[in-house]
Amino acid sequence: MNKVSIIALLTCASFAPVAMAEHQNGSISGDWFSSVHFTGFIFDSSCQISNSDKDKIVKLPAVKHSDVKTGEQKNHAIPFTIRIHGCKTFNNIGPNIALDRNSENTTKDGYLKNTASGPKDIAFLLMNDQKEPLDLKHITYHKPVGQMGYSENDALFYKFHVGYIKLDNTSEKSSTAGPVVAQMHYRITYK
Repeated sequence: MNKVSIIALLTCASFAPVAMAEHQNGSISGDWFSSVHFTGFIFDSSCQISNSDKDKIVKLPAVKHSDVKTGEQKNHAIPFTIRIHGCKTFNNIGPNIALDRNSENTTKDGYLKNTASGPKDIAFLLMNDQKEPLDLKHITYHKPVGQMGYSENDALFYKFHVGYIKLDNTSEKSSTAGPVVAQMHYRITYK
């Protein structure tokens, strides 16, 4: 009989903490468990894009559809600049701007695709500061123009040109007039 009493006593003793910890509504875990959510952001440069160049809008002149040529002939190219400041150097290397490939915004030929309702056979040809065409089918890296002594207070300038280009491989029929809109995605990197 003593063995039965001892087993019963041990069984009751082992369930006593659980019985005491049970919440009023019957949930043991309601007050014991929760979670912590973490968020953050990692960046690879200390540079900041100048306020006047954030979400920049570059307006090209209005031209006749027939005046836009097929091929990389710098059609009505205009310059634009992206300025950054507050950059640090790493191993004597300054920051570059990387133009990222974004298939939704790029034609199969590497031009900036018209996303507006205007002519679908017109795109934007992006060029470097020497007016050499940039192939946006791949990530391209660009150094600042003229500034090689990097310091935190100096602004760095990245110069580009953009112009219209007529696509000769589009099978899509569209109007020959209307708005032409595109986006260029870029980031600051030390590659």
